Amino acid sequence: MKSPFDDIREKILRELDKGSFSILVRSLLSEKGNIDLVLKAAEDVLRTERNIERKSIIHNLIAATYLSMPDLEKAEKIARKNAENKAVPHEIRALAYRAIALVYIGKKLLQEAEFYSKKALGFVKNDRQDVLAYIFNVLGGVYFTRNRWALAAEYFDLEREACEQTGNRERLVASLNNLALTNYHLGNEEHALSALRRAKEIADEIDSVLAKAHIAKYSSSIYFDKGEWDKAQHEVEYALGIFEDTGSRHMLTSCYYDLAQIFLKLNEVDKAATYAAKALESAERFKEESHLPWVHEVLALVLAAQNNPLAQKHFEESIQKFRALRAGGVPEEIEFVLLEYGKYLLDRDRETGMRYLFKTADILANRPETTRVLNARKELRKLFKHIPGESLLDFRPQTMMENNGEKDLMVLLEITKAINSETDMTTILEKIIDVALEISGAERGFVALTHNHKWDVAAQRNFISDIRSEKDSRFIMEVVSKVMTSGSAYTVGNISQPEAPEGSDSVNPSTIKGVFAFPLMREGKAIGAVYLDSRFAVIDLEQQTVKFMVMLMEQAASAMVKSQLYDQVKNLNQKLEVRLNNTRSTLQQKQRELEIRYSHKNIIGKSPKMQELFRILDKVCETSLPAYIYGESGTGKELIARAIHYNGPRKNRLFTAVNCASVPDSLLESELFGYEKGAFTGADSTEKGLFEVSSGGTFFLDEVGNMSHDMQQKLLRVTQEKEIRRIGGKHSIGIDTRIISASNVDPIELVQSGRLREDLFYRLNVVRINIPPLRDRREDIPLLVEHFWEKATGTTFDSALPETKEFLRILMNYDWPGNVRELENEMHRFLMVGNNTVDIKNLSEHILTGSTVTAVTGKEIRNATRDMERSLIVSVLRETQNNKARAARILGIPKSTLYYKLHKYSISP
Repeated sequence: MKSPFDDIREKILRELDKGSFSILVRSLLSEKGNIDLVLKAAEDVLRTERNIERKSIIHNLIAATYLSMPDLEKAEKIARKNAENKAVPHEIRALAYRAIALVYIGKKLLQEAEFYSKKALGFVKNDRQDVLAYIFNVLGGVYFTRNRWALAAEYFDLEREACEQTGNRERLVASLNNLALTNYHLGNEEHALSALRRAKEIADEIDSVLAKAHIAKYSSSIYFDKGEWDKAQHEVEYALGIFEDTGSRHMLTSCYYDLAQIFLKLNEVDKAATYAAKALESAERFKEESHLPWVHEVLALVLAAQNNPLAQKHFEESIQKFRALRAGGVPEEIEFVLLEYGKYLLDRDRETGMRYLFKTADILANRPETTRVLNARKELRKLFKHIPGESLLDFRPQTMMENNGEKDLMVLLEITKAINSETDMTTILEKIIDVALEISGAERGFVALTHNHKWDVAAQRNFISDIRSEKDSRFIMEVVSKVMTSGSAYTVGNISQPEAPEGSDSVNPSTIKGVFAFPLMREGKAIGAVYLDSRFAVIDLEQQTVKFMVMLMEQAASAMVKSQLYDQVKNLNQKLEVRLNNTRSTLQQKQRELEIRYSHKNIIGKSPKMQELFRILDKVCETSLPAYIYGESGTGKELIARAIHYNGPRKNRLFTAVNCASVPDSLLESELFGYEKGAFTGADSTEKGLFEVSSGGTFFLDEVGNMSHDMQQKLLRVTQEKEIRRIGGKHSIGIDTRIISASNVDPIELVQSGRLREDLFYRLNVVRINIPPLRDRREDIPLLVEHFWEKATGTTFDSALPETKEFLRILMNYDWPGNVRELENEMHRFLMVGNNTVDIKNLSEHILTGSTVTAVTGKEIRNATRDMERSLIVSVLRETQNNKARAARILGIPKSTLYYKLHKYSISP
């Protein structure tokens, strides 16, 4: 029987073999395991591992293990070493920076946690949703803790989208819960309840009892604030039962507190007192300092309802502990205990009670309009109606809140002092970016400085490569140039519908959601600009924040001039121009490589059926006619579609592919046709559909038979009219898109079975392309084996050896129901298991035992081997420019043997 240590070690190795970037600690803990075993197993695997990528994944696991202990210092040390190692893949470095952010969350240093979370984002491409989900979660948590609800909601929603795309349903439930809590704080109770209902549906599907308990707990808070106390009681009692059964002690205090509040509202004071006492005992027993402010508040309310004078002591204890939670500013929800205390004091100490009520009013004026906040404001208005006007005038100036203008000025002075305290120009520039990123909530930024009527990037944050090599570099440069020319700020929080800079022919960027740029002004002249953007989150800056940023940039410009920045950056123009030219050349080279890569001449196959396919492709490529590709799964339908595109007149335009079987029908219409702002709930902006985006290029619709008949009708209209209409749109939009469709079922059969409309079939099936299954072109198997071997090992496959002949015979005797994809996967597995050697016993058992009824003859194998050997000799001669002596050495055969084979295979010199 395996020990828990062996089980954990094997699981780590399995995850590494799968290439998992993130191996979570909690998934490694079995009933008999513990965190020490995880650490021990990870370190044991690390001792024998040599691959740098796999080692870096293990380092991340060890850092996560120390985080769970928690040992924050060791966790940071290991994660930082991984994060700063440039040899480590970007996605793994991103997860290491995320671990550092979690360390700083543990240290309650949220500014640093935000910094490293955004640094992590910079290392991840948009398509790595599995990695992005973890980073979005941390950033959402940071902004939630800092009471920046709108940004928290944005990142939790991004986490939700990432989890939906990757199919991570457990994290999807957590992200929906987080989104619900954030919407609740924003005053969007209905959105919050909707998110919780969705979370419950998924929790039911995956049968996660704890997840359902958390959802019920969050729902109860919303029902409570809406005054639906019976519903709130039902939800929290359900959650409490689960938490007690599962030993989730960290949730018990909160449930007890909620029940005390509910029973107070239901005028069941004795029950409220019982649960308030339980809440206090639980919080003190488990040292839950963060719960104590609320626990003392509910105790005070219970005692006040019982006319017990000890209520005042607990009110004051609650207020003190609220303030201890946050060193500066106003703690979240302190306003509600201040309101209750003020009401309590009105009949006992009217003057003090009124002061507390005015403090409450000032705080509520700056809170999002949640149901609870609106109810509190309404209650205050009623109270103030019964207070004489003279008394109101006496107490109104005695407020807890400072004037916003004065607060901004104090913050500005502190920041300016910090900037001016530095003498190193690089440090000054980095401080400017860091402050700007923190205030705005943007993800990336840089400082640009002018010199000789041009500008250069002097310092940057979270751009992994040179800014001018960014996909949207043209747009970025236009924005910065515009800001410097006009001397005015440019702020667009949601760039899906921005106004382009005046005098610019710029198009909307494809990788940026929000952009903010501020000029650095000195004596009425722009000496540079600070550029900020967001690739993932939509950010809304209030006008007051924009004005504050403008003032900050004026102070920053003064500090920069004093430090004589120009002398340090005067040579950057020439260097950046060289990089820009190199980037253009690289992009052109990549286009050429794409055309070569997807040339149908590079598709492997010399069988008669493949030669017939190539003859059809030669004719199809040069047209823009619709084509229909039929082939079994794994035959390479998308590869053929790309070959048609990259060898035709549309090769310089976009190739777009959609698998109709993988997109729910409810989403497919908006995905294909786009939608107008306001077309449906959640349509906050106008979005182009894939038909519109791919206009001028090629649109590949895979598994078109999986479309509903309604969608097929709309697709038919597109093929007939050459135009589309967005959902909610009033006008048609002309498109010029070549449609290539495909299915793994014969389209005639699809039509006969009613799955594919006959009229649509005739529109799509202008040119028919049938891809033969691998079992019908067995003579191509040796060529494919040679290709996969060389691709995986970098060495030549020797087909003349006895063992390779037997190896090929077995492969050619198998039917390959998964076609070329199955063969490729088998070759990868075979080479990995056999350490790049030919050992037939390493073949999968079903291939060794699954020979076809009609075995491949020895003649067929000899012919296939002869073709492969002839192809190899021709290739080597071409490489050596017909130097036969060198060719013989490379082939490992005598020169006389080479001459014999040249004659045998009729190879001309």
